[in-house]
Amino acid sequence: GSDAELSNEVEVQSVNTSTGTITYYVESGKYELTEEDIYAILKDEGCTNITSGTTWSYTTKSGLNKTDVTITQHQVYEITAKANSGETLTVDDTTVYNGQEVTFTLANESGKEITADYGTNSTCSVGEVTKIVKSDDKKSLTITVEINGLTKDSEASITLATGDKSEG
Repeated sequence: GSDAELSNEVEVQSVNTSTGTITYYVESGKYELTEEDIYAILKDEGCTNITSGTTWSYTTKSGLNKTDVTITQHQVYEITAKANSGETLTVDDTTVYNGQEVTFTLANESGKEITADYGTNSTCSVGEVTKIVKSDDKKSLTITVEINGLTKDSEASITLATGDKSEG
């Protein structure tokens, strides 16, 4: 293991000045953008006349006046699909935020058909399994997971179970 310190630097991935959504990554883990961070990010995006408060107002680079904008922070984390023995597991997006839906694909390493009827009682280490669909050839499962509880980069594993969670 390396003792290198993880960076606390905010790496801005994208900014949508129309919706007020800022997507960012911090290597060291969970970090909430401060008012100063948001101001600096908007300024970097070419915004002017920036005022902050519960909501934000600013003029975009293209000259649009935006008022009462609620800034949405999407901190993204890197996830790595970790298969259980005898399985292969891939994920459609490895840079994810809490609340995002991602799709995992799980198959038997042997290429054998998946016979059991797995459902949403299955669990995922980085979120909640909301849907499982068996492929037409019964060789793989498409597993939809709503990401939650992430506070740092993580390995994502899935534990299959039969049956579905009851709708409460």
